[in-house]
Amino acid sequence: MPFLGHDDPVTRVRDLADDETFVLSEYEGHASKCSRCVDALDTFREGRSLCERGLQYASDVANYVFSRDGKAFSAVDKERDEVMLVRIPRGFKASRRLLLAIEEGLRLHNRDRPVISYDQNYLVEARRPSTTEPVTEIIERAPRTRRRVIVYPRSSPNRGSLYETDRADRQERRQYVRVRR
Repeated sequence: MPFLGHDDPVTRVRDLADDETFVLSEYEGHASKCSRCVDALDTFREGRSLCERGLQYASDVANYVFSRDGKAFSAVDKERDEVMLVRIPRGFKASRRLLLAIEEGLRLHNRDRPVISYDQNYLVEARRPSTTEPVTEIIERAPRTRRRVIVYPRSSPNRGSLYETDRADRQERRQYVRVRR
């Protein structure tokens, strides 16, 4: 029997893992309430971006699942050098559209690019020096102008009534002993 050569290796398919299901369901929950994120592919094709929260959820989705040629693959298995197709449930329509938008080029990191000036007549220095030197700052405090004086009462109300008389007797005995010596 002749060998029928296949260029494509056999690809394994599995259901979503719990963490993958979680990030997709979180995005789905957000997309059900957000008009920009409900159809990420149309939003991308219109030249608009997802909302800020939608970008965060989409970034989480991209960490777990990616799309190639319209098929969803596990990004976690890709890290282990395994190609693994994943089955996305039918109800996750917004997530499917998000994966297609990411495949077409939707940027998930909405960072503004720095302004670059090519005008040679106007020199713009760097905002921050390239090397930072350790700075020691000495902060002087003014001395206190008001002194605190704490006065303790001679007799304490917590002691018994004979405490003061006993103390006076002890002091007299000490003086008597000192005089005799």
